[in-house]
Amino acid sequence: MAAAVLFWDVGNEGFWGFSLLFCPPWFLISAVKNVMQRPGWRIAILRASMPLLTFAIAFGNGNLQWKISDANAERVIKACDEFRVANGRYPSKLDELVPKYLASVPPPKYCMMSSFFYVNSEGHPMLWWNRYGFYTRIYHFDEKRWGNTD
Repeated sequence: MAAAVLFWDVGNEGFWGFSLLFCPPWFLISAVKNVMQRPGWRIAILRASMPLLTFAIAFGNGNLQWKISDANAERVIKACDEFRVANGRYPSKLDELVPKYLASVPPPKYCMMSSFFYVNSEGHPMLWWNRYGFYTRIYHFDEKRWGNTD
């Protein structure tokens, strides 16, 4: 069970949402099973610690990925601003930043479901990515401010 939860949260989303839903009932079931079956203390501790350890790993990874996404977004924003200074406009797409302003466009987080989205519609460029769940972080270049959806 721990492998499936960690695959989804750590490998797939880079966030701890699935663990938050799955680990508390798992812990409760483990506690009830320990009371009913009365295994040795080692087995009881192992059963109870697995959901806690799984959540701790997913939570730690999620918070690290959050910091990585902020740092990578700032790199992309800085490169877009440098592009605008040099060219008098923001790029049409992020690929225009490579290789002069960025060696490559970084992902927001290092997991499977993660990429920056950028649009420059009518001179109003925006950068966004899914931070976790339905929470999306949006940067408005013309206003130089962050916004969110949730």
